[in-house]
Amino acid sequence: MQEIVTLVKNRGDPQLSKTVPNWARAPWLEQHGSAKVLEATQGDRIITTHLPYNLLSSALQGSKAKVIYVTRNPKDVAVSYYHFHKMAKFLPEPNSFDEFLDSFLEGSVSYGSWFDHVKGWTSQAGVLANVLYISYEEMWLDLQGSMERISSFLQCPLVGEELTNSLRHCSFSSMSDNAMVNYTQIPKEIMDHS
Repeated sequence: MQEIVTLVKNRGDPQLSKTVPNWARAPWLEQHGSAKVLEATQGDRIITTHLPYNLLSSALQGSKAKVIYVTRNPKDVAVSYYHFHKMAKFLPEPNSFDEFLDSFLEGSVSYGSWFDHVKGWTSQAGVLANVLYISYEEMWLDLQGSMERISSFLQCPLVGEELTNSLRHCSFSSMSDNAMVNYTQIPKEIMDHS
């Protein structure tokens, strides 16, 4: 989503996406040091978070901020999160996948229960007008339609070559090869991709 929003805001020009790491373009709200990055950014800002709605609700009430909430099949989330735990040195090393899955289902992982997280955000449908709900699977099946929907929501519709460039840049192969996106530039003592 960080890539899509960056490209929408830059009218399909991938230059920024190819030269600035996504964590600098769209810092994680819960990451140490992100406040300084956000304060130094002028104009519209792209902020990334995995925080549950209840921790952001007061900040969003009456806010003009636009929120894009991406949900994903919990089976895929559990597998992906397990592998992320194996790479990320700042998270507890998971034992077996079965044990990790038990913790995931109990909600005793970072950010808590996936089920409560999704319920917290989706319960705001119709309450908060500034939230777009989209699924990872929806984007995977129809990236163009999803990108058109997202750009329309951000009041920055992509047309012609802007959309074509964005779709090309957000392809799986392009993003896999882009060091600004795939987190391979993060020091090995923080995230080990081997």
